[in-house]
Amino acid sequence: VLDESVQTANAFIDGLGLNRDCIILTLTPRTDTPSAFATALARQLELPLITPELSGLLTIDHSHLDKVSAERWSSAFLSEFDQHLKRCIN
Repeated sequence: VLDESVQTANAFIDGLGLNRDCIILTLTPRTDTPSAFATALARQLELPLITPELSGLLTIDHSHLDKVSAERWSSAFLSEFDQHLKRCIN
């Protein structure tokens, strides 16, 4: 599955016409988040993966974060993303 995902992702990325340095991957937390797969995919694609690790996040349905958790996670994501954005813009 990983090899097929890498091929599909590369085709998608190539079709965007963007500088590859400006592409990041992320994975939002949920019950049974496939973090090992996301890490392997990012490694194979040679792309950064931003997945803030925060304790105490809650979901409303085992998939979607509740409002407070979503705000905390989004804030942490944007803080990490800012470093990549600055590199891409420069």
